[in-house]
Amino acid sequence: MTGGPLQAERGELASLVGCRREKFNRVKAVVCHYSTIVQRFGEPGAGHTAKLLNNFVTQSTGTLLAEAYARASRAGVDWRALYDVMCTGTAKSGTLEKVVGPALDGHAGSDQFSLTHARKDIAYYQRLCKRMDGIPVSLLKRHMTYWTGRSQMGLAMNMCRLC
Repeated sequence: MTGGPLQAERGELASLVGCRREKFNRVKAVVCHYSTIVQRFGEPGAGHTAKLLNNFVTQSTGTLLAEAYARASRAGVDWRALYDVMCTGTAKSGTLEKVVGPALDGHAGSDQFSLTHARKDIAYYQRLCKRMDGIPVSLLKRHMTYWTGRSQMGLAMNMCRLC
């Protein structure tokens, strides 16, 4: 599943399903009660893999945003102006809107997402890559170093507060 606590409360999650084709309609009949999107990704295990891929992209975007806004702060760049421009161009993303938008309005902790979750997601993806073909993804090491460093520095648990 994708989504957070708010989406779960509203029954607006997205479910990433891996199952035999002939079983999908049965799965969908149950899962549609709490998910607005129910998508089959292939055979058993494919839904989990799709979830890890989704999380990797989300965490990568979060890492880039944390770094960019930290640099913006040091350079004296207005965060609201940067956000407004990012929201009109190709930098626009769900992660940008979910993490930075609320932070600008004084709700940095509202996404209920922590560094621990970010590190966990990256570690899961790292294991997936190793299991699949043993080929390391150089970006993964950088992500783990980034989030582990922030965590060890005792910075706030919310991604946006890192900026």
